[in-house]
Amino acid sequence: QSDYTAHVIIEARVQEPRGPARRALDGELVHLMIHAERYRGIPYPEVVRRVKRRIEFIREHDRRYGRRDQDQVLAVDRGEVGKAVVDMLREARLDVDDLLAVQITGGTATTFGEGYVGVPKRDLVSVVMRTAAEGRLRIAAELALAKTIQGELRTFRAKLTAAGNDTFEAARQKDHDDLVLATSLALWTGERMAGPRFSGSVLVNYA
Repeated sequence: QSDYTAHVIIEARVQEPRGPARRALDGELVHLMIHAERYRGIPYPEVVRRVKRRIEFIREHDRRYGRRDQDQVLAVDRGEVGKAVVDMLREARLDVDDLLAVQITGGTATTFGEGYVGVPKRDLVSVVMRTAAEGRLRIAAELALAKTIQGELRTFRAKLTAAGNDTFEAARQKDHDDLVLATSLALWTGERMAGPRFSGSVLVNYA
């Protein structure tokens, strides 16, 4: 398969003052990417197992450090056969506070269907570009894919069609944008929820 399934975990937290002088982001919501992976050519059940193991790891981390107030929300790409993976994730009874199935649309408004939310792609990409530009998206340097994600962010750009609609694509056809879109799912979720929490996302792509 030519496309990846991407999985990222972002911790959203309010920036606390770090010195006597007020800093620009004090009191602002910042997003810390603490995990990122992508893979392809594996069975759907293995995708579910990998996501479940990662959630269990985060829960154990919370218990170990007394962070029981951390909510976990898993946002999953529902497009095309992604719906089948959403169904499998729900059947797996993951230890999350909410599982949000996202249908990425070409529209201009958020819509709600039975068991899913429709989110315009332009909104997803706008939130990742905005948080990155404002310095509120931080990628852990030790992540193996840190440079890859930063590269995708640099090459990903907004374009206007002749009809005046916003479309988003990688700067070059050969570039993948899976990690950026997975990141945008987590950011879109985190930006709309108050207080510290983990926001994970899974972008399911198939050739």
